Amino acid sequence: MTDHSPYEFVERNTDFLGLLFKGLTANVPLLRVGGNEVSYHFDPKSDFVTVNCKVHGRSAEIKFRTLSGDWFAASLSDDGRHMVLAEPYDIALYALE
Repeated sequence: MTDHSPYEFVERNTDFLGLLFKGLTANVPLLRVGGNEVSYHFDPKSDFVTVNCKVHGRSAEIKFRTLSGDWFAASLSDDGRHMVLAEPYDIALYALE
């Protein structure tokens, strides 16, 4: 995780590729732009979401703790350098380099 403020970072950067899911358990389809991709499986009964991403040929897996089963969002910057993960009670910014 970075020390950047995630809300301020997202307000300054509008070039994100994102996935949002609300409601019941779902497999979120793979979202791909160029060589960058992000996917995850959201289970509202689980206490974490595992987000998989592939950026510039490198794969990463991030486990993000969830406190609410209401919704979850993952957003990857167009350049593949940053990922924002959010749910109603938490938001985190990750540097992928």
